[in-house]
Amino acid sequence: MASYNLKFNKDDSVVRHLIIGLLSDLNDKLSFFRQVSNDERVIVDVPFFYSITGDENFLRDNFLFSTINGIGCDPDLEQADGNYDKVPRGLVNLTSLNIDTAKLVNKRNIGHYAKLDANGEMQGYVSEFEMIPITVGMDVEILLSSQLDLFKVTESIIKQMYKSNYYNVEVGHIEEGLYRLAAYYAMPDDYSIERPVEYGFDDKGNHKVTFALEINSFIPSFDYSTERHIGNRMFSLGGNTGGNKVVTGLNDVSDETLPPVGEKYKVTSTRLPFDKKNYFGWYIKKIIKIKIMANLKSNIFSPIIGKGDMALFHASGSNFLVDSSTITEVSGKLDDVYTSLVEAMYTFDVNESGIKAYYDLRNNKFVSYADENSITNSANLFNLTEMKQFLTEKKKQLKLDGQVGGVIDAIDKELVSVDQYLTEANNLPMVASISFDAIEDKTYMNSTEIIDEHVAEHIFATGQIVYEHKDMLRLFEIASKNFNIYQTLEFVSEISEGDVTYSVMRKNLDSYVYRYNSVTKMSSLNTMSITETIDYILENTGEDVSNMFEDILEAAKESSRIKSESISNLYEMISFLKDKRGHLADYNKNIAEIKEADNMINQEIKKLEKEIKIIETEELSRNDGYVPGTLETDIDGITSGSDVMVDALAYATAGSNDSITFFSEEKPYKVEKRFIELAVGETV
Repeated sequence: MASYNLKFNKDDSVVRHLIIGLLSDLNDKLSFFRQVSNDERVIVDVPFFYSITGDENFLRDNFLFSTINGIGCDPDLEQADGNYDKVPRGLVNLTSLNIDTAKLVNKRNIGHYAKLDANGEMQGYVSEFEMIPITVGMDVEILLSSQLDLFKVTESIIKQMYKSNYYNVEVGHIEEGLYRLAAYYAMPDDYSIERPVEYGFDDKGNHKVTFALEINSFIPSFDYSTERHIGNRMFSLGGNTGGNKVVTGLNDVSDETLPPVGEKYKVTSTRLPFDKKNYFGWYIKKIIKIKIMANLKSNIFSPIIGKGDMALFHASGSNFLVDSSTITEVSGKLDDVYTSLVEAMYTFDVNESGIKAYYDLRNNKFVSYADENSITNSANLFNLTEMKQFLTEKKKQLKLDGQVGGVIDAIDKELVSVDQYLTEANNLPMVASISFDAIEDKTYMNSTEIIDEHVAEHIFATGQIVYEHKDMLRLFEIASKNFNIYQTLEFVSEISEGDVTYSVMRKNLDSYVYRYNSVTKMSSLNTMSITETIDYILENTGEDVSNMFEDILEAAKESSRIKSESISNLYEMISFLKDKRGHLADYNKNIAEIKEADNMINQEIKKLEKEIKIIETEELSRNDGYVPGTLETDIDGITSGSDVMVDALAYATAGSNDSITFFSEEKPYKVEKRFIELAVGETV
């Protein structure tokens, strides 16, 4: 049997492969220099081993520390009888294994893997799977012989491995599927350094550096019932009207021959143009009427910076400053972070859930949208490339081992198949997805989390983004790190009508309308009344923005109701007084008492008519005989200390216990004079 398809009981353990990958990564990265003499300086590698027993003495056996790699821990390759310690060395021990439920994603993802088929050939397959995220806890202990080595190793860890590190491992059994998993671990900020001061002849007295690691990776769970060969492709669709007749156009198709919605269709041609002559396109347009309307957006998302009552925000392509009373447009140089966040809004997809960016790998440019197929194609290309690399390395190793004939031919056949799939894949659209999840506060490249805090450098290091777009990656990093500056503007609505954008902004009881033409670059900011704003937007865009001022409109409606009630009550009082005056007409007006009563009724009627006029015109001033004052008691829902308008004449002639008229919110009330205090400086 060839070496590449040998089977072992240990092949299908994901955790074991993650540990081996960690040991390999640590072995490759950690080393330090030792000055042997004035003219000689050597590199000292720090080998890492996994603690396979509970007794460390077992790991001191000679065979475990012998090396054949030249200069290193054992440069002379000399052997000693019996057991002895080899320093420096690192020991890794598994301490925990947890499922990270916060990172769980949908189950119905498509995964790629390779396995032996019934003929003993390696084939590529895809099936639905679930990536179960896991966190593997590891304790690491590095043993050293001197305090100087202790310092050097600690510094080397910080220089060469801080902070994030990642590696890939190939996992799986060749009869179930081989696939590659990514694993990440971050070096800690704290290191425990143990420096022995007192020890006896029987003590080893090793210097130690200890720290803990957490490996972030996945355990995939494949649904093999959905398995299909990676070479299966769907190239086209066609329609079947129910019989054997194939429908490819509409030149000879009538409404009666159209199949019902939900009818099955079969593959009949290599391409299906979506134009007015196409069957499906025509049928869809026939049953759906599309009406192009203005686009109304509420709760605008924008960066906001400010202090106290002042804040800077962005809407409709412009920046605005809002203070305690007004909203004004601002221009010129602004805060650098704020400017970058505004630029990110127009470069990426930024909303309450986070930031998304898409990079077209075919045309080397950022795009505003990408479908799932393009993103999946990108992942497929990566997997095919890795499969080709794996097979090429296997073929090279087998040739070095002296293998010839059938095994090499099988790999060559598989390489031809992979190259064919790569050729097909290279003709497909491919887009890489870069996203920031605001809820998790994590950044992803496709579905892989980026642990490195230097997001832009990490993504650029993958080689998928060209250098001229590196600044775009930095912009994405700035936006993600300052995402908390973005806020929802509940007081702003945007309406797009062709090349013109309208922004309606509310500040207290005032309304501001900003109009911007993206073609002419002309803009205007106007203050309008609530009704003027609603009518203006409705006339120009057909959109109703009255919901922005619902509380004001409700208050106005209630005020109108109160006004109507007040006027109705006043008219009833006038009608009552006129009836009384009619009764007095039956008496002799030469009688002083009758004449005085008639005059009093006439004066009261005139006074009530004047109040009606004031309410109807919504104007109340000194010219009307009213002066400002303060109410000093609670009455009919009006609290003490409220500002009111007082009948000046009544106030001047009435006694302290006499009732006088005052207005509050355009409604008349009666109260004793002693509960009214005129405003400072007011006289009657």
